[in-house]
Amino acid sequence: MIENDESKVPPPAPAPQDEALARSYDFFKHLTGICLVSIGGVLGLLQGQASDTRGIAVLTVIVSLSMAGLLSMTMVSSIATLGYKGPEATERMYKSIPTVQVLIVLLLVFGLGAFVGIFVQDLLP
Repeated sequence: MIENDESKVPPPAPAPQDEALARSYDFFKHLTGICLVSIGGVLGLLQGQASDTRGIAVLTVIVSLSMAGLLSMTMVSSIATLGYKGPEATERMYKSIPTVQVLIVLLLVFGLGAFVGIFVQDLLP
């Protein structure tokens, strides 16, 4: 029986930048799903019962969650196409990822927090 020498050689370790991009890609991908589920949950719980006085507040919630989802999906797309761009695009991406992460989380927290406020206020007599 002939032993395969290739099976004994461990694969090369990925570069730290590749791991960081992979984690960021997963982060933005999961946030996109969370935003979509949150928008569906908001619309499902309201079920068209938003009064005229709550219309602007509900619109603010939906816009905030939609902007978070849009930014998340944009970042997923940008990271996915990063290999086709030059090294200067990669450097710009590394610099923009932390800022966009914070912005998306703030939009998501604002939207969900505002919705909880609206929902609890409607539940109280």
